[in-house]
Amino acid sequence: MGILLSLVRRRPVVFSVAFLLLARFYLRLKRDRKKFLGFPKKGVSRILSSGQPVAKVKSLWIFPVKSCKPVKMERVRLTNNGFEYDRLAMIVNKRGVPVTQRMIPELARVEIRILQEESKIRIISPVSLKSRWNYIDIDLQPPKNLPSVTFDLHGIASKCVDLGDEMADWICQMIASLRGRECSGYRLVQICPGSSRNVYNSAARLLMDDARPHDGTLLSDLAPLSLTSADSLRKLNCILAAESQVPMDRFRSNIVMECCGTNMKDLGFIEDWFERIEIGNVKLRIIGPTFRCVIPTVDQATGEAGFRKNIRNAEPIKTLKSVRSGGLRFGLTGLLPMSMGGSKGLAPIFGVYVGVQDEHTDAYIAEGDDIVVRSVRK
Repeated sequence: MGILLSLVRRRPVVFSVAFLLLARFYLRLKRDRKKFLGFPKKGVSRILSSGQPVAKVKSLWIFPVKSCKPVKMERVRLTNNGFEYDRLAMIVNKRGVPVTQRMIPELARVEIRILQEESKIRIISPVSLKSRWNYIDIDLQPPKNLPSVTFDLHGIASKCVDLGDEMADWICQMIASLRGRECSGYRLVQICPGSSRNVYNSAARLLMDDARPHDGTLLSDLAPLSLTSADSLRKLNCILAAESQVPMDRFRSNIVMECCGTNMKDLGFIEDWFERIEIGNVKLRIIGPTFRCVIPTVDQATGEAGFRKNIRNAEPIKTLKSVRSGGLRFGLTGLLPMSMGGSKGLAPIFGVYVGVQDEHTDAYIAEGDDIVVRSVRK
C-alpha cells in the first residue's frame, strides 16, 4: 500500500488517467455482458421465482492434472476451494509458465485416474515411451521435504512443490512422443498442501461480478467451479453447421446441468440469469461468466486443435464470438485485425463461474441433485 501511495504522489496525472481507463473498461465490460444475455428478464423472473427445481446435475467432473483428461465423478466433495482433487497438479515449462492445451493441445489425450486406496493420482501416456513406464503415480499429498516454488497463473500467485527430476524426465519424454520432436525443460508441480489461490485479491476480480474473499482455487483459472448447461450446448449446436457441432467436453466444466420442470421449450443460456442457487443442500453463488479462449476448438479425444489450422474460423469459438461476445480482450487475438485471425478484442461467454456461499462449506454434490434458483440477476 505504501508503494502505491508513493506512486500516486509522484505521478498523479498518470495514475488518474490509468484509473479512468480502468473504470471505462470495467463499465464497458458490464454493458457488453448484459447485451449478450440469452433471456428477457421478465420471462426469467416468472420461471425461476417459484423456488421449484429448474434443473438437475447431469454430470460432475474433476481435472486432477490441469489440461489433461477429466475424471467423471458420481459424488464429489466440495469446499470453498472447489471440488476435491480438481486441478491439483500442472505442467510448467522451463520459464515457469503453466502449460495448457493452448500451448500443447495434445495434452487432451493424457488419461488421469484417481487411486483412492493408494492415495495417488496416475498419469497415463497415450503413446508408448521407449525407456520409461507408460504411467507415473503422484501422491495426493506430496512429501514435505520437496522444495516449494511460486508460479504466476492468471496474475494470481500459486505456491507449489516441484515433484522432482524423475517426474520431469517422464513428462518431457511423454510430451516429446506426443508432439513427435525432442523437448526439454518441462516439470510437474503440485499445489502445496493447505495452500490455495485467491481471485479476490487479484486483477482478475474485475471480471467477476460477485467474487468474495473466501473464494479459493487450487490450480484452476479464475474460480472454484465452472458450470455449463446441456440446453445451452444444444442451442449452440443448432446454430453451428452439422460438421462443426461439438460435445460438452470441449468446455471442460465441473458441473453440467440439464433443465427440467418448466413449461418453456428453449432454455439455452438460462444460467446467465442465475445469481444464487442451491444444489442439493449446498448454497452456491454465481461469481461471473466464463470467458472462453481457444481450448474449445481442441478435440478432446484426439488432441487436434482447430485454432492451429485457422484461428479465425475455428469452431465453436467463431460462432460464439458472433452470438455470445463478452466484451473482454483475451490474449494476442484481441489485438490482431480480423484479416490476421483477430477476435475483434472480444472473448465469448459459455457457462458461469460458481463459488460457495458459506466459506466454511464442506459438503457433497451428486449426479441427479436438484438445482433450485433462489435469486436472479438484477
